[in-house]
Amino acid sequence: MKQFLEAVPVGIGVLDAAGRVYYVNQRGIQLMGKGIDPSVTPEQIPEIYQFYWQEQIKTIQFEKLPVIRASER
Repeated sequence: MKQFLEAVPVGIGVLDAAGRVYYVNQRGIQLMGKGIDPSVTPEQIPEIYQFYWQEQIKTIQFEKLPVIRASER
């Protein structure tokens, strides 16, 4: 699985059952400019990893992260 995730040309992150960042492929690390910080809570993810809406200055709200929305369905 890790080889597959590393071969994908986009940034991919995996969260554990508690919602903490468990894995990020190398492309994701390049895009974010940092590696995994296991102390980051799910609510801190957008701020710590600087996830922004395209062409906007504000960070994405935690509840609007695609992974959170997908898990609610």
